[in-house]
Amino acid sequence: MKKIRIVIMGKTGVGKSTIINSVLGEEKAKTGDGAAITRENKVYECKRLVDTKKNNEYGKYSKVNCTISLYDTVGLEIDRNITRETLQKIKKHIEEAKKNSNEEDVNIVWFCINERSNRFESFEADLIKQLSIEYEIPFIIVLTQCISKKSGMLAEEIHRKMPNVPIRRIMASDYLFDDEITIKSFGLDELVQLSIKDYYQYRINVIESIIDELSVQSDEQIKKVESRGNWCISDYSEQAGKIGWVPGGCIPFVHGKCIKMIADLNEIGGLSKDKSFTDEVFTDVVLGIFATPLMTVPLLSKFAAESYIVTVGDNYLKAMISVIKSSSEVELKNKRLMKERMKSQLKKTNG
Repeated sequence: MKKIRIVIMGKTGVGKSTIINSVLGEEKAKTGDGAAITRENKVYECKRLVDTKKNNEYGKYSKVNCTISLYDTVGLEIDRNITRETLQKIKKHIEEAKKNSNEEDVNIVWFCINERSNRFESFEADLIKQLSIEYEIPFIIVLTQCISKKSGMLAEEIHRKMPNVPIRRIMASDYLFDDEITIKSFGLDELVQLSIKDYYQYRINVIESIIDELSVQSDEQIKKVESRGNWCISDYSEQAGKIGWVPGGCIPFVHGKCIKMIADLNEIGGLSKDKSFTDEVFTDVVLGIFATPLMTVPLLSKFAAESYIVTVGDNYLKAMISVIKSSSEVELKNKRLMKERMKSQLKKTNG
């Protein structure tokens, strides 16, 4: 039997318990008028026939027996202590659900927001993004207590901030408006159906978001490596210039500074800190590419020493960034492989 696991999250008063009772078809979860009724996370289950997929060329959907598991959670408040404890339990629940799932099962989160509050907190957006990416689990933002089916300003704001997260509007149970007009419930059955029918597309959207996030993180990391690397090169160039007035005699000193600079650049780039790694790259490649004849000429020694450090540093940093971009996290930890790639890239850069 197909298992549909739904985590229901949101702040106190958004109507999580009402949603649960409506899906179950009976009053099992306590409800209240905006008060914090749910004191602990709890699982509710029911069985029902659900349309899951088209079964012929006419586009009709087949009905499948499903077990729907609803995980009711304590309200997420601004109080960080409550939120932290609740989130730990939610994360544990998601981990266990994924561990016990097969390919046919659905694991999804309904993140509930009261449409009449007209507020979408920044911490809610951050939370959705964090959990969705960390656990590769799709989210649907559910706007609750909606009087109209038409999209409003809150939905538009949420869409601007999170364009890849689907938004659904519901009224989970009949609502008496102004003690005169009864607004009939709507949207909940469609939400259940879409959570199942479109689940795999939602999963694809999450994976695409993860790829985009990794790309952004990679770009930011490269910028940090470049910035710190350039500062490192400038610092070592200044140190080399202080001894550069001594013609000839500064060569061993500058070479020593150069080796230390390369070791620091390796650390900045997350490559091996092993001294043999640095020594071998410097001896086998750097010395063979970058000559130092001007450091034996009087008066030009200071300029030559600084220029040598900058030239080696700039080329090494450029080669290292190229290697980092083309290597996986596992490959970056392979000292032998990185050594060969650095040698190859340095020779290519200055070939």
